[in-house]
Amino acid sequence: LLSAYLLGIGILTALFTATPFLPGLFGGSAEPSMLEIFTLGRNLFWVSGIILILASGVLIPITALGALAGERDNRTMDLLMVTTLRPWDIIWGKMLSACLTGLVYLIAPLPLVLTSFWLGGVSVAELLLLMLVVMVVMVLSCSWALFFSAIVRKTLSAVLLYYVLNLATIPILLVITVLLGNAYDVMSYSHSFSTTRSLFLATLVQYGWVLLCGFHPIYAAVASELLGTEHQSWFILHFDINHYDPLTDKMSLLGTVALPSPWIIYVILGVATSAVLLWLTTKRLGRVER
Repeated sequence: LLSAYLLGIGILTALFTATPFLPGLFGGSAEPSMLEIFTLGRNLFWVSGIILILASGVLIPITALGALAGERDNRTMDLLMVTTLRPWDIIWGKMLSACLTGLVYLIAPLPLVLTSFWLGGVSVAELLLLMLVVMVVMVLSCSWALFFSAIVRKTLSAVLLYYVLNLATIPILLVITVLLGNAYDVMSYSHSFSTTRSLFLATLVQYGWVLLCGFHPIYAAVASELLGTEHQSWFILHFDINHYDPLTDKMSLLGTVALPSPWIIYVILGVATSAVLLWLTTKRLGRVER
């Protein structure tokens, strides 16, 4: 698996590196324009960012999924529990081992990310935010993996439980976002809604998807990138809340709200969830010890 992953990264790096010079091989201009270089850097940043997030959420937790369930499979859990290590020391060691082992999956695409920055299509803020989100994804994914590995008895069960629940969040959030969009179309022209003039409800319906994007790393990264470029801000986003006025039969401005960028929501939720999961895993391991 690791060999195939590294081979794919190498092929992508070679393709993106050679892309600006391909027209010269076919009789075109051998010198790409600055716009083409910036566009290439931008596309390279998107591809490498998605690869890093997917690797952090899909590949890195593999080691953690068998950390505790594998001890039961190999019948070595009793030997582990009779040592002088406390449950928290065991969990922390398993967590650190999984993260350090998975760093190779994050180091491999770094040349792609740095190349996109070198081409000039990416700012320093975008690069730092991507690294922060990737680290949170890695920690959160390993925390979930350790938690599932602690509550089931077989490694296969932990693997299936983790990946099924992980993949299920993508369509669920997408459906909720679509429903919010349909609700906005209906409620915007509803007489009862237009007379209440609820800024909170209007914000929830019109821009609730911004908050929902913070529940998934890929949604958070893509939405933060698009909204940050549009609003020229990577932290606080300002939105105009529109309101249907039945007297004038037109949309009018109800107010302006400030919402955090989706990556902020994801980082806060990710850190808090990781802490809770590690605490629950430690408590679970402590009960096994007693």
